[in-house]
Amino acid sequence: MTARGHHRWVLLVGAAAIVPLPVAAQAIRNSPRVAGMAGSGTLMARGSEAGLFNPALLAWADNPALSLAVTNLSMEYGTSPVSLGDVRRFGNRVVPEAIKAEWLERIRFRGSQVGSIDGDGVLLGVSFGRVAVNWQTVAAAGVDLPEAAAEILLQGNVDSAGQPRDLGFAEGTLRGWGLSSLGAAVGIATVPVAGGHLAVGATGKVVFGHGFVDAKNLSGAVVADPLSVDFTFPGVVIYRDGSVFSGSGVGLDLGLAWRARDGAWSAGVSVIDLANSFGFPMNDVRVRDARLFITKDATTSTDGDERRLDDPGLTDSIRTAARAVATDATPAPTYRASVAWSGLPRWVFSADLMVPGGRPANLRSIDATRFVGGAEFALARQVRVRGGMGLTGGRFVWSLGAGLSSGGVGLDVAFGRDQTDRGRTRFAIGLGYALH
Repeated sequence: MTARGHHRWVLLVGAAAIVPLPVAAQAIRNSPRVAGMAGSGTLMARGSEAGLFNPALLAWADNPALSLAVTNLSMEYGTSPVSLGDVRRFGNRVVPEAIKAEWLERIRFRGSQVGSIDGDGVLLGVSFGRVAVNWQTVAAAGVDLPEAAAEILLQGNVDSAGQPRDLGFAEGTLRGWGLSSLGAAVGIATVPVAGGHLAVGATGKVVFGHGFVDAKNLSGAVVADPLSVDFTFPGVVIYRDGSVFSGSGVGLDLGLAWRARDGAWSAGVSVIDLANSFGFPMNDVRVRDARLFITKDATTSTDGDERRLDDPGLTDSIRTAARAVATDATPAPTYRASVAWSGLPRWVFSADLMVPGGRPANLRSIDATRFVGGAEFALARQVRVRGGMGLTGGRFVWSLGAGLSSGGVGLDVAFGRDQTDRGRTRFAIGLGYALH
């Protein structure tokens, strides 16, 4: 092995430790049908799906007598400015130096390399008339690598002339969390209003935490002679020994929905997590300062000192900072306004505006204001195609989807891209049953 290759091998092993495992960071409530219209079309939700977006929709008479969602899964992932697609182009081949240099220029222009992966699943959803129950799990993770860390990943610690050099970086970030909820939604009877009918609905839920990690100062140093790599991973981690659950609370969603008498126009507003008492317990909060040290001859890895908040060895400033991180790890509200029109045969057009509440440090279902529009067209009684586009935080998003149904059984799929700073790709699939 050449000296240059040896430098790179050691550095890649070390840098891999700061890339997050796929656990997921800003998941939108799951529905393959809605995902196929870029997040719009929520006013068409019926059955258990209505309980996820606007519980008032359960009051409409065209809800199924019984519905069952047995598989509703979605995933979003992406990296930027160097995308996963950029990397996949080369497969198992060595990436040319010119391409690496071009990637580094992109990273320098942006300031860092970011990535995220989100997962959202309705593990079981069932509705009986105006009542729906959903068990949902969401997980999210995101990483932000400073320019120097990305350079280490791409080029090791060698310069353009092939000579080893010292490198260092700081202020990398890693954040991840997981939550589940069991919610019961109900749509209340409609009343005549403004040439149509108005319905109100509410969802009460119990929220369970699974874990949380927040590392805000990932740092590293590379010494060329003698070769050594030293990475540190300070952060706050939250979990409960011997259990997949950590903390619980209760939450409330509210919704209003209006529909014209002829059924052509409809509109709605909803607030997800209008109130939510969930919080990770301080007894499960730990402060960890892990380290990975590599030389040519040996590798030393330590978990560091993992200390609970009542550890007398913690300084007051660290304890206060850790408490603040844990306190902020609570669900924040999401506000949604929707409108839909179905005045043309076989067509439905829709638009949704979503606004995140709370602070960026909270566990938010979206991380930027999203305005999207979409359409669904019935090719046949059993076949529907969908599409949508819009803006998220001022960046373009689009998606496509399709649905098949027969004998009450429905299968929906969706695919989309977000041209945001994380360049996310979205997949969604759902299988369900409805009895009218």
